[in-house]
Amino acid sequence: MPVGPDTSVWLTPHHREELGGSPFGDGTPPGPVAAGEEVPESEGPGGSTSY
Repeated sequence: MPVGPDTSVWLTPHHREELGGSPFGDGTPPGPVAAGEEVPESEGPGGSTSY
């Protein structure tokens, strides 16, 4: 049986401040979806209705 995650390192320094940048980019939304990469409406928000 797995004993779970190793929690001994959870409170150690993470040094995230050294990464820099912004987690949200420059605040502008992405461009339109490229042709051929569209998600079919039946697979979009709400998912498929066939169970």
